[in-house]
Amino acid sequence: MKNLFGLYALFLSLTCLGQEAPQTSIYSSVIDNIQLKQTTSEEPVSMNATLVKSSISEGETTKLIVKTVIHNNWHIYAYVPEGGYFIQSELKIEVPEGITVNLIKEPKIKGYEADPNIMIYKGNLIFVYELDGKFEAGEHPIKATLTFQPCDPYHCLAPNEISKELKLTVN
Repeated sequence: MKNLFGLYALFLSLTCLGQEAPQTSIYSSVIDNIQLKQTTSEEPVSMNATLVKSSISEGETTKLIVKTVIHNNWHIYAYVPEGGYFIQSELKIEVPEGITVNLIKEPKIKGYEADPNIMIYKGNLIFVYELDGKFEAGEHPIKATLTFQPCDPYHCLAPNEISKELKLTVN
């Protein structure tokens, strides 16, 4: 029976390779409640962010969730080799001094059909960061800024950025 379970686990791991894990985490309801602006061909990327806990006690940590959606048939660049023509996306998280930002979940990147050296993001993206450190009592600004260049199969739009400012209250 033990060998059968081991084979089943191996089968599951092999069939799930390259697939994103289902959202069964405790953050699913938080992610589902993040509202995004509707995307269009003129504005193909929408981004919003939230804190899992926007009010914490001293000594606690919290998570920052950044949710992005990219319009159908559009993409943004996850990785562009040095000297490349396209603009690589960057998600910058600004926090108070003394706070560390640790990426704990990121979306799957896909190979770009036109150039195997370039990686892209498509569809729905979820980034989860842990904010850790010594938060002092009071309100603290947290800012997430996504810089990107959106492209469809025929053309690219000018580089753009979307920012979301949040407040973390520490009691």
